[in-house]
Amino acid sequence: MKNNILKYTSIISFLFLFSCGEKTVFESTITPTNNQWNIFKPVDFSFEISDTAKPCKIIFLLKIDKTKMKEHTIPISVEMKYPNSEKRTLTKNLITDSAKVVNGISQFPIQGYKEFDLTGKYIYSFTQITSKYNLEGIESIGLRIETVPVRTNKEDEY
Repeated sequence: MKNNILKYTSIISFLFLFSCGEKTVFESTITPTNNQWNIFKPVDFSFEISDTAKPCKIIFLLKIDKTKMKEHTIPISVEMKYPNSEKRTLTKNLITDSAKVVNGISQFPIQGYKEFDLTGKYIYSFTQITSKYNLEGIESIGLRIETVPVRTNKEDEY
């Protein structure tokens, strides 16, 4: 009996531990023509949010050919379009040398804790705003959205 209780407690603890982790809600990548990101061609990602109870982390993804791209900082503009037609814009400097790299893809946090208040279609539009017409060495551009645990301290919200 004691062995069964310990066994079931272990199984429940294991399931609880891994069910509370990050879950990918959306992920998509595109490959720019000739590995160039044109300053006048924003990259749009459209996704649906159906569960507003789960906050998310917004991560911008870049696969970079470092033999062709010499920039260490890439300024970008992010336009967020909401289901109610509201638009918000923010700018970020992506520092390529300090990015987390997984399987050759640099990951840049755009919003660490984002609460989506509305269900429906969102569009995140990314524009490189360097001084170059074409930013060379960009093999892919992507967006990943992951759920994060709900927190009570909201000081760090964007």
